[in-house]
Amino acid sequence: MRKEPPFQLSHLSTKTVANCFGTRQSINEIIENAEIILADTLAKNNDLLLIDYTKVEFSFAMSDAFNLAKMFELNLQEFHQVKMAVIITEKQKDLGVFWKEISQTRGFNFEVSTDKASAERWLLE
Repeated sequence: MRKEPPFQLSHLSTKTVANCFGTRQSINEIIENAEIILADTLAKNNDLLLIDYTKVEFSFAMSDAFNLAKMFELNLQEFHQVKMAVIITEKQKDLGVFWKEISQTRGFNFEVSTDKASAERWLLE
């Protein structure tokens, strides 16, 4: 039996929106979901991606943010083709900013924000 993914996707013009929910206990879960979201985004010829993680509980170490960025670099090179804004909660901010900085250093066009309107504006810049 196929397990339903812990997110819902919608498409608006050149933007894919992923509304995520549930708990992420490992970076492998994030990578598996990212592969699906990326494939769907590229299949729709979208180059903008908005991911809302405000309804997600992360339960892994801060050091895993570094490993997550490394896994994106090694296994998800296609993310270089999209501009991605991630909406997070204040509670997730330290983890999110750390991940963003590492990812940007590795050449990804990622941003994090605790405000949906700001994230959407950044995508359109």
